[in-house]
Amino acid sequence: MALFDTLLEVDDQMVNWLLHASPTNQAERVKMKHVFALRGDLDDLLNELVAQRIKLSIAPLAEETARLNSIAGEMKRVEATIETVDKVLAIAGTAVEICRKLVAAVA
Repeated sequence: MALFDTLLEVDDQMVNWLLHASPTNQAERVKMKHVFALRGDLDDLLNELVAQRIKLSIAPLAEETARLNSIAGEMKRVEATIETVDKVLAIAGTAVEICRKLVAAVA
């Protein structure tokens, strides 16, 4: 299923960013911790979706799919440096928001 695979792709890209970005001051460390927290939220929500994958496959989610494809493309283009932390936070927040909608749709 494309939607689920795209969520996993965004998650993988976030992990890659976290592995390569290096904060140089306290403000960047705080933002990076926020990325870690959002990635944890996304991981928890993905686990819920795995349990509901069959229901998700038939849900009418065209708008969410389009938004997710858009942010997945953005995440692929984000350089894995701490200077891009604000962009990663925005992408991660959107991914978590979409994933929460999906979990609610199949609950």
